[in-house]
Amino acid sequence: MGKNNKKSRNNVKENIIFIIPICLILMIVPLIVRLKIVELNSDVAFFWTGSTNFDFFSYNKAKVFIFLVIAAVIINLFNKGFKLKSNKLLYIFSFTYILSVVISALLSKNKSVSLFGFPDRYEGVFALISYIIIMLLTYNLINSYKTIDSFLKCLYISAIIIGIIGLFQYFNMDFFNTQLGKRLIVPLSNSNLLEGLKFTLGERAVYGTLYHTNYVGSFMAILFPLTLSLAILHHNKYLKILFSLLSVLFLFNAITCHSRAGILGIIFSFVLLIILFRSYIIKHYRLFSIILVSSVILVIGANKVWNNYLFSKIGTLFSDAKNLVSNEQTKDNTLLKDISLDGKRLKINYNDAVLNFEIKNNTIFIYDDKNNELKYDMDFSNGKITIKDERYKDKDILFGLFDNKPLIQLQISTAKLYFIYDNDKFKILRNKGQYYEISKIEKLGFEGKENLGSARAYIWSRTFPLIKKSPVFGYGPDNFAMYFPQNDVVGKLNVYGDPYIIVDKAHNMYLQTLVNTGIISLISLIGIFLIYLIQSFKIYMKSKFETNYEIIGISVFLGICAYFIAALFNDSVVSVAPVFWILLGIGFGVNERVNN
Repeated sequence: MGKNNKKSRNNVKENIIFIIPICLILMIVPLIVRLKIVELNSDVAFFWTGSTNFDFFSYNKAKVFIFLVIAAVIINLFNKGFKLKSNKLLYIFSFTYILSVVISALLSKNKSVSLFGFPDRYEGVFALISYIIIMLLTYNLINSYKTIDSFLKCLYISAIIIGIIGLFQYFNMDFFNTQLGKRLIVPLSNSNLLEGLKFTLGERAVYGTLYHTNYVGSFMAILFPLTLSLAILHHNKYLKILFSLLSVLFLFNAITCHSRAGILGIIFSFVLLIILFRSYIIKHYRLFSIILVSSVILVIGANKVWNNYLFSKIGTLFSDAKNLVSNEQTKDNTLLKDISLDGKRLKINYNDAVLNFEIKNNTIFIYDDKNNELKYDMDFSNGKITIKDERYKDKDILFGLFDNKPLIQLQISTAKLYFIYDNDKFKILRNKGQYYEISKIEKLGFEGKENLGSARAYIWSRTFPLIKKSPVFGYGPDNFAMYFPQNDVVGKLNVYGDPYIIVDKAHNMYLQTLVNTGIISLISLIGIFLIYLIQSFKIYMKSKFETNYEIIGISVFLGICAYFIAALFNDSVVSVAPVFWILLGIGFGVNERVNN
């Protein structure tokens, strides 16, 4: 008996060694916040705000994640008990995805971005491949409940820390704006940056350690239904209380981070929970009545404390959906209709007028829409032009020289547009002395409704035309920003109020995949997801949730489904994606254990 116990303990130790890298990914990677100053090459810098990226949330996460994935693979090469499980279709879709991503990277014009990722994202080919590898590795390591329990405990540790940080951020006590917080995330070699460092995502912004409030939404969309299910189904009453408290913490973060994508994912998972738990609810109707009444009181109370914020936030989801399907346009916030070239003339189509500008011998000539020359006065001290025609008295125009070239500045609301005349052609001047060419912007869909979904409709309408130009393998991993029409200063001005803002993500994981790595990778990705969804529905639609595997399985399933829905409006990022892919691996592994 003693020898058997000793052998059993040794086996446990061996198993722990093989799962340590995955445990570290779940426990440490989401928490990493550390300054990394990345010098950008000229091609990437053109699409960024400068030649240097001061990254806190993505670069080191990606680096540590990829390192731990490599470590996990190497360690398990020595795992004598490691055997590939039989799921041929999963391996086929996974291999096809990896192959398509690699081909996409090889064909891309921006190799450095394809390999290592775009600034503040760093989701290049190595990160994308690592997602699939860690999912498959996790799936194949699920051979006992203890392994699953170890993974989830590590996830709870990082999630609790993120939730507590988010809680304090909501009450304007951001840890990363304290001296201790700053010193922890800024290397000693860059201590000169401490004094001027301040995170300003907005009043009460809940971003945790995940870079942006939207990604907190995706993260909490996974954690809330997972812990809520465990609170309902777990046999241990003390753990029920613990998971109940955790679900409240995660729901608080999900609501206060202002991410409607996360809220939508949670609503969907909650509806799914009711459908799947229907028999359990009938059997334990008293418990569910208490939970339901308590939840209603909690939500109404929270909404009142937050001055109707919660209900108004949910209401915007329905109003956006209504506006999307209606034939009516949304409220017209147009500041400028169009910018175009008419021969050598610059044509500005305001809301209420059209002006044409022409440069001859460094002198500016202005014409109306009927080609009539307009007289003007110029203040030579500042270059301000005042058109004498009363119809244009409110147009704010400056004229001068930039780098010895004629420059026109137009003030549109609170924004400024700059047009430089170079080699007999007008171009849009942006920061750092770089130029945007003036061209017709291709768009598809959402005409007049670009503001829907916090301007996601605008991004999608400009993204759809990109697909037809490179449908099979896309433009390269994380190359979205370099092919999005950044010269659409009119669209950006009307939607964001900032004509020079960089749009670097699709705000839709599936559309992001399609543009970056092409339709083969997207089909492969959806194939992986469908395998999991189909097998999970088959299992849990008829489950009584009596075994530990069933309880864990349904909890993970609801969290993953919430992420799928949130991903319709949020992107894949290294702050959250590693957690999702490991949970998907756990989901596959648990489903197999339940079936067996």
